[in-house]
Amino acid sequence: MHKTIIFILKQTIDISPFVTFSHLIIQNDWEIIDENSLKHQNKIIYFDYIITDEIRISEYLNLEKEDEKLITNYFLQTSMENIYAIGDANSCLASVSDQLLKIYEDITTK
Repeated sequence: MHKTIIFILKQTIDISPFVTFSHLIIQNDWEIIDENSLKHQNKIIYFDYIITDEIRISEYLNLEKEDEKLITNYFLQTSMENIYAIGDANSCLASVSDQLLKIYEDITTK
């Protein structure tokens, strides 16, 4: 099954586990429209998943937060199952690379 992943990132990270997926890395000029589309450089982009270290994504989506961090489950899914929070956006103590491996495991088993 074809899956499109959007990475909305403040910092550069290694996304090598995801290179077989259709993906796009966005660092600025983005606006979430809904849980499956966003606007980037005046274009509408549809996606299956977002992986982000941007807490401000919660300004666009009604994501649950606690202590200014997005609440996530074991696989780092937020309260919207296709939105994943990594790094500074969540309270997980694992490294970002370990967090990405958990997300990869979750996405590839769906």
